[in-house]
Amino acid sequence: MLLGKWAALLAVVVVMEGTAAFPSPLLIRKVGEEAALDCTGAPGEKVEWQHEGRTQPESGRHFSLHHLDIPYAGNYSCWAESRLLHSVYVAVWVPEVYLIDEREGEEGEPAITCWAPSYSGILNCSWKSLHQATFQVHLRRTEPDAALCPSVEVAVPGNKMVHILLEDCSFCPYAEETPLVLVLKGLAEDGGYTEVRKTFFLREIVKPDAPSYLSIVGQRISWAPPVSWNLPAAYFPLQYNLRLESSSSKEDLFIDGLELTTKQENWQKGWIRCQDRFMNSAWSSWREWV
Repeated sequence: MLLGKWAALLAVVVVMEGTAAFPSPLLIRKVGEEAALDCTGAPGEKVEWQHEGRTQPESGRHFSLHHLDIPYAGNYSCWAESRLLHSVYVAVWVPEVYLIDEREGEEGEPAITCWAPSYSGILNCSWKSLHQATFQVHLRRTEPDAALCPSVEVAVPGNKMVHILLEDCSFCPYAEETPLVLVLKGLAEDGGYTEVRKTFFLREIVKPDAPSYLSIVGQRISWAPPVSWNLPAAYFPLQYNLRLESSSSKEDLFIDGLELTTKQENWQKGWIRCQDRFMNSAWSSWREWV
């Protein structure tokens, strides 16, 4: 099946502690490297440097950090008396799992989970932040390397699950699908910086929402697809898994339609879930008959 999506993306943070902008400009260096900072001003002006508000013994238009490490990360600013001339945030590369919890059984692999309830331009992603940090997330195509959404920034405390929702995408669901790249940048409060890229096809992460309802009236059982699922149904067919229980029997059925008539009528419990029939996607959560 030909899939595809999205041209513009509005991104919304669902669960977060607050928002904070990534510092700009941002200078990123590896541990042990040198960071050379420059300051512009009027000729003859006396220039003073500060690190996180603390005046540094060095002065002048050029300031160098040798053998950079985490304690030297942070905001550097240059001043002419009380006038700010320039500032830059110096960050230090750290391993991905310094900021993001790793996947169980896969050492060094950050555990970032993404899923989509349909092919209509809604994407959810989650991960666990290990340190107080600001994260920046955006989505790109691999070819061409074009941004599909404005970046989203969220500030969280350490040891906290982060949930991001990207929505309002305007792709054509009938076009040929191209790989998507999720770019996740993290900046810890201590100045550690990491960047993760996760490439996938949308079809690989689709997990439909639960069916809209399940009705059991005597022998007649009916249900409806999730309201978030794509139409027409002929192009985006769902398969349903229906489970029924009575005091004397159990049924576990796989059905393509939206209704069923059973021989038995005294059902006491019922559940239904769905998946993309063509793509053999992940199953939705269960909808229970109540």
